[in-house]
Amino acid sequence: METTFKSTFNEELWNQYMENTPTSFPTPFGTSINFRQEHVKNILVDLRDMFVFEMDIFQVSQGDEGAGKTHFMCQLAYVYYWFMQKLGMINYEWDLDLIYFSLDKMNADFSINRNIPFRISILDEGDELSGENFWQPNNQKFRAEMRRGRKFAKLVFLNMPQAKELTSRLATTRCQKFYQVDLDRETDNFDLTRGDVGVWGIPRGKSAWSAIHQEWIPKNKIRNTLSSLFKSKDDFIRFPIKLKLYDLRCNGSLVFDKAKYKIKAAKETTDLLSADVTLTLSNKDKSIFSQLFLYLAENKLIKDIFKEEGGDRRAFFRLRNKLFFVKGDK
Repeated sequence: METTFKSTFNEELWNQYMENTPTSFPTPFGTSINFRQEHVKNILVDLRDMFVFEMDIFQVSQGDEGAGKTHFMCQLAYVYYWFMQKLGMINYEWDLDLIYFSLDKMNADFSINRNIPFRISILDEGDELSGENFWQPNNQKFRAEMRRGRKFAKLVFLNMPQAKELTSRLATTRCQKFYQVDLDRETDNFDLTRGDVGVWGIPRGKSAWSAIHQEWIPKNKIRNTLSSLFKSKDDFIRFPIKLKLYDLRCNGSLVFDKAKYKIKAAKETTDLLSADVTLTLSNKDKSIFSQLFLYLAENKLIKDIFKEEGGDRRAFFRLRNKLFFVKGDK
């Protein structure tokens, strides 16, 4: 099977995997990844959709610091990689070039790697996507990539403290899976356990099967419920149990060389902190005023101000269009 991509897809082998689905995957570091069969089948369906219909993948995990988001998302990305390699879809290496700690670096690589279909990108620290950084160019560029980059067939995995930092519209139209990664304390020995993962998803079809509730959940119900959740004024959200599909368990395998991972994380994080000082200072006024305008717009005060006698209606409409852009509606 072939498409416009310079790639192949072994459909016969894909059918074999769907019939006899593996649930354990060896890593280059002598460890193994174990996922429930249902999730592995979903991965296989994702890959076929990507190849046949030229789609991309955006998946998001949220959770507290230290909950195990990095381990889980790296393992998840590696299983996608494992299948893509077996099916003949890719020929690039699994290495630290696939993981990012800086939005700028990931945006740059999106452009550099346009001609590499099915390339994996893991953003380990998605806090740059927070609403308070909305005006920053790297944030705007990434959101534009989410809106318009489907044809480039990327696989993007985002680790975020809170998934609601993405706009409601982007999250519910461009993300296919959401994961809640939790940290808990044992009652007997007081040890912390991490890597308990809940799975939510917005299906490409009309409904999603929930193994938790043993029922099909309509796509519109999922999308509308999540949209309301993302628009809530709560600083911290958890995905609703009524939409939960199933649970996963993540072990402690990072799937990268740990020492090299720490070196890259330290370097890119240091570079990011140095850059942030300049960006914050240069955009200070813009940030303050943008937040003020958004507050006024959300509370329907701006239009009343401009409608006062002698108000400039053209200025109102220019401002309204700018506000729609800021909120991600255009």
